[in-house]
Amino acid sequence: MKVELIKEERFNESPYYIIRVDDKFVTGSPEQEKAEKLYNDLISNPDALKTKIEILKSEEIDVSSTD
Repeated sequence: MKVELIKEERFNESPYYIIRVDDKFVTGSPEQEKAEKLYNDLISNPDALKTKIEILKSEEIDVSSTD
């Protein structure tokens, strides 16, 4: 896994800091310190990138007709 912290500068705009993992955008911030903290958090805990799914409710409904 490759984790990158990138500084992007555009004409007439403030710099923007981007975090990419394996060449895909993960998050970004206009604040360098915040972006560096996120970067360091990902480096120290790569499991944070795993998608978490939690089923909050589920119900089976019988739609068969009893006519």
